[in-house]
Parts: sequence; structure tokens; C-alpha cells
Amino acid sequence: MTANQRKRALAPSGPRKTKVEPPTLCDPQATIAPELCAYPDQVRRSRETEEALHQVVDAFNAFRDPIFIHDSEFRILRANPAYLACARQPLRNILGKPYWQVFPKGDGPLASCLKALQRGSMMEEAENVATESNEVFHSRAFAVQADNGDYLYSVHLLEDITERIRMEEALRQEKMLSEATIGSAPGFFFVVDREGRHVRWNGYLNKMTGLSDEKLRETALLQIVHEGDKLFAAAKMQEAFGGGYAQGEMRLVTVDKGVRDFSISARRFAVDDATYLAGFGVDVTEQKRAVAQLQLDAQVFNGATESILIMDAEKRVIQVNPAFIAITGYTPQETIGKKRWLLLARVHDKATYRAIWKALRRHDHWRGEIHGQRKNGEVYPMLLNISRVHNAQGEISNYIAIFSDITDLKRSHEQMEHMATHDRLTGLPNRNLFYDRLQHSLDKVARHDEHLAVMFVDLDNFKAINDTLGHEMGDLLLRQVAERLQACTRKQDTIARLGGDEFTILTESLKTAFEDVISTTAQRIVASLAAPFDLGGREVHISASVGIALYPKDGKNLSALLKRADMAMYNAKEIGKNNYQFFTEEMNIRAAERMAFESDLRGALKGGEFFLEYQPQMQLGSSRIVAVEALLRWQSPKRGLVLPERFIPVAEVMGLIVPIGEWVLQSVCRQIREWTSQGLRDIRVAINLSSRQFRQDGLAEAIRRAMEKNRIPAANLEFELSESAVMDDAESAAKILQQLKDMGVRLAIDDFVIGYSSLQHLKRFPIDNLKLDSHFTQGVATDAGDQVIAAAIIAMGHSMKLDVIAKGVETQQQLEFFQNNGCDLAQGFFINRPLSPEHVATMIGHA
Repeated sequence: MTANQRKRALAPSGPRKTKVEPPTLCDPQATIAPELCAYPDQVRRSRETEEALHQVVDAFNAFRDPIFIHDSEFRILRANPAYLACARQPLRNILGKPYWQVFPKGDGPLASCLKALQRGSMMEEAENVATESNEVFHSRAFAVQADNGDYLYSVHLLEDITERIRMEEALRQEKMLSEATIGSAPGFFFVVDREGRHVRWNGYLNKMTGLSDEKLRETALLQIVHEGDKLFAAAKMQEAFGGGYAQGEMRLVTVDKGVRDFSISARRFAVDDATYLAGFGVDVTEQKRAVAQLQLDAQVFNGATESILIMDAEKRVIQVNPAFIAITGYTPQETIGKKRWLLLARVHDKATYRAIWKALRRHDHWRGEIHGQRKNGEVYPMLLNISRVHNAQGEISNYIAIFSDITDLKRSHEQMEHMATHDRLTGLPNRNLFYDRLQHSLDKVARHDEHLAVMFVDLDNFKAINDTLGHEMGDLLLRQVAERLQACTRKQDTIARLGGDEFTILTESLKTAFEDVISTTAQRIVASLAAPFDLGGREVHISASVGIALYPKDGKNLSALLKRADMAMYNAKEIGKNNYQFFTEEMNIRAAERMAFESDLRGALKGGEFFLEYQPQMQLGSSRIVAVEALLRWQSPKRGLVLPERFIPVAEVMGLIVPIGEWVLQSVCRQIREWTSQGLRDIRVAINLSSRQFRQDGLAEAIRRAMEKNRIPAANLEFELSESAVMDDAESAAKILQQLKDMGVRLAIDDFVIGYSSLQHLKRFPIDNLKLDSHFTQGVATDAGDQVIAAAIIAMGHSMKLDVIAKGVETQQQLEFFQNNGCDLAQGFFINRPLSPEHVATMIGHA
């Protein structure tokens, strides 16, 4: 702004008639302010009173704060010593100069004057003024006018506020630092009143809760505390208000409805009459998790059953767990700080150790089975995992070895392997191991031009002994047979039990006169097994049939040798048992014939070549025919009529017995329906169930479907089972029999003999009839022993409320015996031969 502009700006806007009444200046000391404020009047009176003028001047000069007076051109007219001290110039240097040249940093007084004159007031507060020495003054100014309104001069009073400004700036900086510190703190800051309402907080709390400042102002601290910790938090607030300080950990609810753990401390303070809590909360969730993980790691380390050994980069042991002490026998004092790190046994060569370290260098890990050595010198197998650990700089920091004593594990594996390859009953190799050794031997003898032999040993009459004396005695007999076979053979020979009463023997590395060697061995076997066996004080006699096949004469591969040894064994049975036979080509011819027979039998079911005949069963008390037994027949186009004794065993071996049995069931049900339509409603038909059919899943359901399909009552059916079929697994047999009994059919045990095993389980079976073995029936007319046994079975059956049926009655004497001994029913050629369905209807219809 130029001087002319300033003149115009300060010029009055119009004539003023108002008398000048100068405003009161601020005078903190209240000493000269009255005189200064009355300065205009004193000036007018000074023309008359010089003494008064001197007084004003003295007061002006004595005023502590800087004062100066300027004209309408802003030229300084007067300044007190305080002003000169601030300007750092003598009065002569500043008189007549515009005041802004004295304090070039400030334009405050000019602005103040402009505002005062423009608004018609005598005084206006100006801006702060800064000096060259950075002192700051607060300027107050007023313009003085004459009575006619003309501008006379302006008076400026400067108040030194340098210290106050410095203090305000320090407070501002401190506040900024405090707010920055609180704002950047790794937690939330809060101030709450007595009701727990938020008074002040930092941005962390907004971010954590997702609440705006307005919402937080309306939210109490307890409202963001987890429900399960509210009582605890309230108690802690009361403790802080009452005792001045409190600290605790509690869970807070976050913006995403999650829960975080915080450690919160709060201190009481007062402002005026109000009391507040100021506090700080630090999120310790991860810290608590880390502590929990460390505790868990410590528990795992100390509670692990595996030995854990930690080494430093120099492979010195720094820590071991209790399992290490238990496994090795070494104490921590004997181990820590030493380099005997793995305590490996000396059975390993240097190559083993080099392989371990090579793997560690390449892969930072090695795992394998190795041997350790305990403190007492015992060597044991261990499974070792060793890892190399690196720090953040990639340097090796530790080695961690984890190992376990696998002595029991290896023993268990050996036992499992033995169980998988050996017969549990006898301890001999089983079928799989025998086949494996036979194949290995075939490969070896082929390279060395040697011979070997395969023997099949099958016990004669074992089934009868097993059924009569029970399975426990049968098992004992098999174990003794295994011992005798081992005594008859060489140590290098392999003896195996294939199952049941079948054994095989592999004799290898035979060179000259090998057939004589095999014959001698076979003779010893036959003779040894023919000698009496002692089964729990009971003397038992059996025999054996042995079949022999030789390599390479009888076959050059495993299957050929096994097949031909089996053929030779069957040949030994056919010619009287208790002997041994070498395979011959004639046996092969008979085997071919057997295969042809099996082929014809397989086609018989599809070709409709089977038919049924029915043998009547007579009630001895009334001589009435009350039931019939269905008997299967095979009318072959090639072979003519084939008896069951010929084809049933073959069907059992081939697995055809189940579909054949299903055909018999359906055929009998259809026949009963037909007889019923002819008026024969009370006839009962007995059907034989084979062992395999009896164990077939869904037997009861198949019988139910057949009865429903043909609409016949269950009382018309009776099922006969051999004693061995139900005794092989008495527990499951009892369940199956009960299922059948619940359907309403009758059940019978066929070919019953008195045996300990039978008597043990018979009372548990829901049977109706006992069919006496035909062997006893044949002897009752002449053999006193058979008479006693037959009479005993009849009496036993009656004591158990069972009907007893005599089977195979062929003479009058036999019939009379059973009549005289109270037998219930009888069947056989003497009573009636098997009949066709038509003859049955005719016979029963005329009865």
C-alpha cells in the first residue's frame, strides 16, 4: 500500500460532530494508564499548562510496554523508551519514518487503524507484531480525532506476549506429540467417566470396534467386553475407581464379531469435581497363543514317547527329553554338552554315517532304521528322524534328532509276518509260503540240474475222529501229526499245512537215487502216522494217504506238480488208504475222466437231468406214513442213472451244491403244492441241506420266498443237516437254526452219533428230530455194542423231547429192535423204497 493510499484510507469518510472520548487502554500495572488515556485533553490544556504536559510525557516515557504515536502519514511522532528498546534504535533514527520500516515483519497497527477509522470507532485490536529478534507483541491501537472529526494521530500500545506464545507453542507441540503417541500406540487409549462412558479415545478403538466417534461416545466400555468377562471387567473398574489403579486381562468383541484378548490397565484421575479412569489396552491374543503353543510344545517335548535330542550347530547336545533318558539310560548330565549325539551302536560302518551326513547336507533331513546302544551296552533297533535347522540368516543353528525304540514293533512285525505265512494251529508254513518256496526251489533246481519232490499227505478218517471227540481233540491230533512229519523229514525240507487235514512236503536238492530217498521218507511218514496217538489219555488210530510228484519227470512248473501230487494222493485213497503212491500217467487218464464227469454234472442242472424221489418215513407206534424224505437223482443221457453217492461229493467240491440245493427246495415246494391240491394236506417233506448251503447268506430268506411263492405252510417242511455242518461253528449255527425255527419249519440232525462235542452243543440247538446213523442201524440185529449205542441215543433224544428216526432199516429184526426200544420213526428199504411223486400220492391216499 502506498503512502497516498494510506492517507486516503485513514481520511475520515465525512465530518464528525461527536466529541472525542478516547477508550481505556490496557494497563496491567494500573499506574499511568489513566493519564495516557486522557492524553488528548491534556494536549489541549498543555498550551496553557506546560507542567501538565511534562507530567504526561513523564508518564508516557515511564510506561513499561512499548508505545508510539504516528500521524496520518504513518510517520512516527513519538515513542517511549520501551518502544526504542524493542526497535533497538535511538529516537532520532525513527522519528519521521513510517512505523512499518521499524518493524517490517508486522503490519498489525496499520490494519488496526484502517479498521478503526472505517468502522468509526476509536480503538481496534490489531494483529501480533514480531520484531527482528523474534519477540512478539500484541498491538492495540486507537485513532484520535479533533472535535470537528478531523484525524489527529494514532496511539499504539504493544504488549509483549513472546513468552506466552512460546508457552502456547510448547503446549501445542506437546499436545501434538501426545496425540501422535496415543494415535500410533499398539493398543487403544480410553478415558471413561464414573458410568463407564467413553470421554476420550484413540483411533485404535474405532478401528477395533468398527464404531464411529459418535457411536463410541454413546457406548459404555462394558458394552464392548465379551459377555463372559463383563462381571470381571465391572469389578476391575470398581477396583480402579476405589483404589486408584487396576489391571487385568479380558476378552473384547471386535468389529467382525470376533473375540480378542486384551491386557488392560487403568488409573483414576480427577478434574474439578469429576472422577475419571484413563487406561490403555494391549492386544495379547497372539502372545497368549504363543505362550499356549510354547506350553504345548513343552508338554509334547516332555511327554513324547519318542526320544528327542537337540544339538547346536557344533553337534553338541543342548537338550534331551525324559524319553531319551528312559530309552538310552543316560542322564542329561552325562549327555548335555557332549558330541556323542545319537549314541549309535558300533555295528555300523563308516559308509552308514557318511550316507546320513550326505542326506543332511543335501536335504536337511534323514530318516531310517538304525541301531542304537544303551548305557548298559545293549544294542537295539531305532527309527531315527534327524533334521538340520537354519536360522533367519540361513546359517545352521541346530540339529534335532527324534528316535524311538522299535524293538517291540519289529518283534510284532515278525510275529505278524509269521502269522501271515504260517498255520496258526501247527506253526507250519501255510499255503502261500509253501507255494513261494516251491517256486523258488523250481528256479534253483532248474539252474543246477537237480530234482525235487512234492508230497501230498491226507489223513484218513480224520473227520470221524473230529466229529466224535470234538474240535479240541481234532486240533490236538493235527499238532501231533505236524510234529511226526517234522521228525520224518530233513531240516531243509518244507512241511506245510494247506488246511483241514491236508499237508504238503517239499524235498529239494535231490541228485542220485532220488526216488529211493523219497520212497524211504514216504514209508517213514505212513508208518509214523499209523502209530497210536495219545489225545488226553485216549488212544486214537488214524492212517495217511500220500501222493508224490517228481520234478522234472511229472511236471516242470508249480501247478503241474501240485496237481499230480494231488492225483497220486487220491489214488492212494482209492486203493485202500494207509499207503503212498507216485504219480503215473494212468492217474492222469483217470483225472481226465473226472474232469469229463464234472463237465457233465455242470450241464445236468441246466439240462434238467435231475429229479426227485421220496422215501416214506413210518411212525412206529401207528405204522402210518407221516413224512417223506426228498432224495436227489441224476438221470444222465450219457451215464444213465447216477447215484447221489457218486455225484454229491463232486458237486460239493465244484461249488455246484448250492444251486442244486436251491433247485431241490423249489421242486419240493412245488410238489407239496401239487399234493395239497390233491387233498394230501398233512404230508411233511424232509430236505437235506449241505454244509455249504447251510452257511450261505440269505438261506432263511430263500426258504421264505419259496414257501410264499407256492403258498405252502411251514409245517410241511423239515430240513436235515449233518452233524458236522452245525458243529464246525456252533455259535453261528445256533443263530441260523433259530432263524429257520422262527419261520415254523422242523429241523433234524442227520447221521447222529454220540460225541462229546455233539452233546455239548445239542441242547442249544432248536431241533425237533435226531436221525440215527445207518451204521448203528445195520448192527443192532447182531452187535451188542451197536444195540447199546442205539438205545442210548433213543433215550437221550426222548429226554430232550426230540423224536428219533431210525435210518436205513432193511430187515424185520432191525425194525423190531427200534419198535421195542421206543424209537419214533423209521425209514429204509424194508419199509419202502424211494417212490415217485405219483406213487407217494397213491400210497398215502389209500392209507
